Amino acid sequence: MIIVHSYRDETGAHVTISDDGVGFDPKTIDADGGKHHGLKLVEQRLDHLCGGTVVILSTPGVGTTVTVTIPDRIQEENEPC
Repeated sequence: MIIVHSYRDETGAHVTISDDGVGFDPKTIDADGGKHHGLKLVEQRLDHLCGGTVVILSTPGVGTTVTVTIPDRIQEENEPC
């Protein structure tokens, strides 16, 4: 099962995606030979473009929860996000 939850508060927009799949050890993201390379790219891109964050909680055999936060802030002209 996959559950998607989103909300907005005074700090910004938040999206949480959870599943009850096979999960993985988040500590291996950098050392897994590129298997989870996309997660790292999303994390870097969000940080660079708008100061956003990605939090990954996962347990092998249990599932994964990924929370993306995009902060509210005053944007400069021509600034993405």
